[in-house]
Amino acid sequence: MEAGAFPVPAPRSRPCSTPRCQDKLPAYRKAVGDLKHETVNHTRKEYVRPGTDIHTDTIESAFSLLKRGIIGSWHKISAKHLPAYLDEMTFLFNRRKNANLFLDTLRHMITAPVLTFEKLTA
Repeated sequence: MEAGAFPVPAPRSRPCSTPRCQDKLPAYRKAVGDLKHETVNHTRKEYVRPGTDIHTDTIESAFSLLKRGIIGSWHKISAKHLPAYLDEMTFLFNRRKNANLFLDTLRHMITAPVLTFEKLTA
C-alpha cells in the first residue's frame, strides 16, 4: 500500500468527551482535528503517562489486529474494499471481550443477505 494512497478521515462534527491517545507524530494532529486528545512521546520512551489513562495500548492493539488481517488473511488490500476491511476489523475489535462472538457471527452469517461474487468484484 502506498503512503498517502488513502485520504485522512475527516474529524467528527461534534466534540467527543473521551480523549483519543496517540504518539506525537505530527500527522495525527490533522487526523484528529478538534477532537479531545492526548499524546505520549515515544521518542522519549514515554508509552504510558503514570497516574492517568493516557497511553497508546488501545490504538496499537487495534492497528495490530488490522495488520494481522492484512498479513494473515487478505495478503493485499485495495482502496475499493478498504471500508469493508476496516468494518470487519472494527467489528472484531469492538467485540474482542465477547464470549459469544463466534455464535453471534455465525447467527449473522446465517441471516445476512447473500453477497454474490459478481457484486463483490464489480
